[in-house]
Amino acid sequence: IGSVYNNLKEHKKALEFSQKSLEMYERLKVGDQVNVAKCHNNIGTAYGALNDPQNSLKYFLLAADMHKRMKLNDDLETANSLFIVGLAYNQCQDYQ
Repeated sequence: IGSVYNNLKEHKKALEFSQKSLEMYERLKVGDQVNVAKCHNNIGTAYGALNDPQNSLKYFLLAADMHKRMKLNDDLETANSLFIVGLAYNQCQDYQ
């Protein structure tokens, strides 16, 4: 639901629902790391749209780290995740 609200440009609702989803996955400990990473990406997207680049970067880094650790042989997903991290650093004006 969070990604739908992000697409509708309702970023506060996206943040709310993505955080609830993340909390549920963590509480249930279902080991669904793919969806946990998606929650982190959705939260990062919402924070970026809400002009909070530091929190945006934090969640994008969490998602990128998860993608690297999952080793699902999905280099495209890892590459996309790292690309988004680069965009977040740019939004933070952190060029190092």
